[in-house]
Amino acid sequence: MVRKVKGRYILFSQKEHEMVQLDFTHAQIEKFIGMWEADFSLNLIYRKLNIHKVSAALIAVDLELLGVIKPRKHGLIGKRLDGDYDDWFEEFKKNKEPGLLGKRKMVS
Repeated sequence: MVRKVKGRYILFSQKEHEMVQLDFTHAQIEKFIGMWEADFSLNLIYRKLNIHKVSAALIAVDLELLGVIKPRKHGLIGKRLDGDYDDWFEEFKKNKEPGLLGKRKMVS
């Protein structure tokens, strides 16, 4: 936990924030990008990645700031629900380029 600084509010510095994950595998990020681009709901994305919803939202903010993903028509929440996921994921695994992140504007 970060020490308190008088007169300042420091993000993610409270005990309640300890569940927020800030490090992810490259596979998780690649899957996030694929699901984001396929317009899956943020609720489905965080469940499939087995992370907290706040962590999923922070991934979206981070990747958008880096220019890796773009804002979606249906916004942060997305539109597609569970019903489409299994078919999408099978296609995603077949068509996924190895090292997708290496080709994107990111630093590991």
